[in-house]
Amino acid sequence: MKKCAMVLSIMMIAVLVSGCGNKKAVMPQELPALAREFKGMQGGPAKIELAKKIQTLLPTCMRIGSDGQLAKNDVGNPTYVLKLPELFSLLGQPAESGADFCAYNLGKGEKAEFFLLVNIYDDYVSSVSIDAGK
Repeated sequence: MKKCAMVLSIMMIAVLVSGCGNKKAVMPQELPALAREFKGMQGGPAKIELAKKIQTLLPTCMRIGSDGQLAKNDVGNPTYVLKLPELFSLLGQPAESGADFCAYNLGKGEKAEFFLLVNIYDDYVSSVSIDAGK
């Protein structure tokens, strides 16, 4: 029984340290400064590169398995909670939005227009990707 309790304790510590499902986790410190730079920037390759950095700092609900593949999209447990008003305060108003997404135009890359696509669940950011438009 003691061995089982010890294993359970170790598993709980691993979950807490990793931040998965930790709604008390906070926004990364560098995000506001990068967001200010993003808001003031014209579209193009430099903004696309900056959006890639910002993408890694915004919350996600994606869980990656031990094989490196997407295990599941656990929308109820983001890495930290970022509500829509906070997102808009950071990045400004999106170029497009719908009930479950908003898109920030990043400008033209080599061959296409790029967007920072923010997926929304229950009024908070659930995942972020950079997508090429037409």
